[in-house]
Amino acid sequence: MKRVATTFVLIFIAWLVLTLSMNIEELVAGFIISLSITVICRHLLSRDTPRVILHPVRWMWFIVYLGFMLCAEVRAHCSVAMAVLTGRIRPAMVEVPVRFRTQLGKTLLGNSITLTPGTLTVDARHDKRFYVHALVYKKGTDMGKSFHMFGLRVIK
Repeated sequence: MKRVATTFVLIFIAWLVLTLSMNIEELVAGFIISLSITVICRHLLSRDTPRVILHPVRWMWFIVYLGFMLCAEVRAHCSVAMAVLTGRIRPAMVEVPVRFRTQLGKTLLGNSITLTPGTLTVDARHDKRFYVHALVYKKGTDMGKSFHMFGLRVIK
């Protein structure tokens, strides 16, 4: 019951932040929608969801993740724009090692890769690696060095 209540409260707070309104109609709509989402998704919650979600260190790491993701998004948008404008598209399949132990970590990694322009997680069935399609790969350039720096292997 505690995990369902925590989830409801967090969804309702997200509603309030996104709407930025204290209008009674929007509060009632937010309450109903938050309750509906909580009831529909209650089977997805684990026993330690409230402990994990409310842990301050996890919030700090989430903010760090958002900073890295924002930088990666900007760089990827620029890279894809340049590739499209110049016509220099060099696709490659890249093997990405997965160091996460939990399904949530693996899911977040796969989604983060797919959300980044120019990359797509193609195969995530393996426990130890993902296969990612990269739109632009140049061997011997900064991008190639960064692939190797992070332990990624290019598959042609």
